[in-house]
Formats: sequence, C-alpha cells, structure tokens
Amino acid sequence: LFRAWGFGAMSRYGGGGGGGRTAFGQSVVLHVYDLSPANDFLGGVGIGAYHSGLEVAGEEYTFAAQAGIFTHGPKQAPGVRLRESIQLGTFEGGPITLRGIVEDLKKDFSGSHYNIVRCNCNHFADALARTLVGRGIPDYVNRLAWFGSFVSCLVPDEASGQVRLSLSLSL
Repeated sequence: LFRAWGFGAMSRYGGGGGGGRTAFGQSVVLHVYDLSPANDFLGGVGIGAYHSGLEVAGEEYTFAAQAGIFTHGPKQAPGVRLRESIQLGTFEGGPITLRGIVEDLKKDFSGSHYNIVRCNCNHFADALARTLVGRGIPDYVNRLAWFGSFVSCLVPDEASGQVRLSLSLSL
C-alpha cells in the first residue's frame, strides 16, 4: 500500500521518486562513459567497462580512487567517452538536503575505500540514485565488477592498489 502511494521510494532524507515535481524538484540523470573501446562489442551482450556519474542540480557527482566523491560539469568526465545518459527520476529535496546526502555517503565512499570490484564509481552512482529517487542504476553498468567479485579473492591487495592508481589517473 505504501509503495502504491510512492512512500516506498522515500529515503531518510525526504527524497524520493514517487511523486511529481515540487518547487525543489530536480531531474536525476545517470551519465555512463566508456572506459574501453571494447565496450562497442561487449555492450551488445550486456557487459562492459564503464564509468558513471549522477547529474543533479547542474552538477555531476562521481567517485574515484584517492579523490573520493567529487563533482564536475555534466557530461564532462575527463579521459572517457560519453556512452549514454539515462533519466532515473526526480529528486524532491533542496540543495541543503542534497549536500547532507552526499556528506553521509562520504563515510562509505572515501578515496581510500575505492576498490575496482567492491566499491567503484558505479557502486557510488547506484547508492546515490537509490537515496535520491528510490531506484538504482541499470545492472549492466556494473556487471563487470559483479563478475569480478567472484575472483576478487585471487587478486592481491597490492594489485588492487595499482589498479586504483591507474583508474584515478584516467578519470
């Protein structure tokens, strides 16, 4: 019953995807970027190496190794090619609420927490989208990391650190 009225999408911050626009309503758009030219072939089977960011209120929020959560202009992620933009819903909160949500997410998404398989930019975009509009990002965006989670125990921590550094330089 609560979901039918849109209450199921509400976060503890008051955002949600269950209603119309208010004076503060902001579109939430996922921008997906190609990290590899191989995505042109792999994308057809639902897998690829992607970077993502979430645009809200004219800023794109993303997450990277060492940098943690940061913003840049929409569709302006450096060193990657924009693949697509996906409208996810409307955030009904204002700028103070948005800042509070991002600050709260910094506990789980600091630069030192970055891990290519378990805590990457796509995990961040998914967490932020779920909080703002009550739904996550499409599964294919982070499917490669999901597959990688099955073998992550075979990758030494030192290798994960090297990957983190190279990814932060390319983003």
